Amino acid sequence: MKKYIVKILNENISVNVNEGDHILKGIARYNSSHKANGCRNGGCGVCKIRIVSGEFEVKKWSKEQVSDEEFEKGYALACRVFPKSDMVIEYIGKNNKK
Repeated sequence: MKKYIVKILNENISVNVNEGDHILKGIARYNSSHKANGCRNGGCGVCKIRIVSGEFEVKKWSKEQVSDEEFEKGYALACRVFPKSDMVIEYIGKNNKK
């Protein structure tokens, strides 16, 4: 099984994410009490990130948490982003913007 490395720039950590898993699953495996842990279904916004680089696929999430305009600027929810390569992200969290 492939594993991808996701570097979280503003926390200076890297997590391993198995192929087919979302980024949040890798973060939770690294630290089960990480502040990104939330509902895991795209509705709460606690796992909001900004994608700096990498290839990925996404599943649907609440537009209240990440609008189409924000997604175009690189924002997403870690529970709905599935890496297809190594990635670099920043953790943002709920209701925060950089």
